Order: sequence, then structure tokens, then C-alpha cells
Amino acid sequence: SHAWRSCRRARHPGQRGEPGALHAGDALLPQARAELRTRGIDFEAAYRIPLPNIAESLPGRLSLAFLGSYLIEKTIDDTLTRIDRAGEIGRNNTNNGPRFRATGRIGYDVNGFSLMVQVNHVSGGPYEVTWGPMDMEGNYIPSRTYTNVSVRQSVNDHFEIFGVVNNLFSVAPPANPNQGGGSSPFHLGLHDGIGQRFHEDPQVLHYGK
Repeated sequence: SHAWRSCRRARHPGQRGEPGALHAGDALLPQARAELRTRGIDFEAAYRIPLPNIAESLPGRLSLAFLGSYLIEKTIDDTLTRIDRAGEIGRNNTNNGPRFRATGRIGYDVNGFSLMVQVNHVSGGPYEVTWGPMDMEGNYIPSRTYTNVSVRQSVNDHFEIFGVVNNLFSVAPPANPNQGGGSSPFHLGLHDGIGQRFHEDPQVLHYGK
């Protein structure tokens, strides 16, 4: 079923009449007026500092970065209902999203060696904002924070070795089933469904000139 707010008039070819007047041969064609409104805030900050600027005995460079987004509103108006799904993270709806997401990074570089620690956070929220305690027990998906670590070592001007550990603490995803079915009981668009995993590559990763 569909809902419409207004109609426009269509006239069959060859019809005549005064502008703006309705006639027996006119057809009223419905026009959809559904609306999706999204408002939010994105923010980003980065800072780099040579450690000798702090103390001459400290070698290398420290880098910090933070990226985040806060979803203020995600309202769907289909002319019959008006629902703000900001903060909802259940898989039953596609026009929703977590209230807050953030990524923080801290890196250290010295003499061809670099270490990067990245932390990703996804806030929790209701599975379905229109449901109450009688519809679903515990209508809430908890937040998750994941930590990734990467290490890079330059062997010489032409070669480097790289290794990474994703989901360092093997944080399990929260259950988030889809009522319509699906192969996974998790929201893999938001959460890591694999767990801790390693990757290393001792081969050539970079060719210098």
C-alpha cells in the first residue's frame, strides 16, 4: 500500500476546457510525498609532534588522530507515520544508524619502524525504536569497541615488512538477527563478526626508485 499527500490532474489528449477546472475525462494521479531527513555532526582532529621537541632524549615522532560522527536525526515521514530512527541499529530497517561512531589512532615512527594502534567504537541503541517492553525483551543492542594494531618495518630503501592484528581482544559482536531471515545473526555492517585475526607479509611491499 502507498500513501500520498496530493494529486495532480491529467487530461486525455484532445480534451479542452478552462484552465484549473475539472472535467469528466480528467484523471487524478497520486504523487508520493515520502521524506527522509538526516542531520548529524562529523568531526575530525589530527596532531603530529616530533618527540625531541618534548625531550631531546626521546627519538621518533608521535601522531594522534580522531574521527567521529554523531547522528542527530534520521526521520522517515511516509505521510501516515513520522519516525526518528537515529540511534536504532536493528537489522529490520535500512534507514537507521548508530547515534555515535568514532575511530581513534595513535602512531609512533622512528628509524624506519612504525607502530599504529587504532580503536573503533560503535554506540549501542534500540533494536527497534517503535517497540516497547511487550514487543521484545531487552530491546537494546549493546555498544562495541574494537582494537587493531599494525607494525611496519623498512628493511632498506626498497623493501618493508608489514604485520597487523585485527580485533586484538577478540571482541564478539552482539546478537542482531534479521526478522526476515539471513545467513548471519549479526550486523556485519557495524560489527566485526570474525574475531581476532593476524596477517603478516614478509615479502616485498614497496619498490623504491
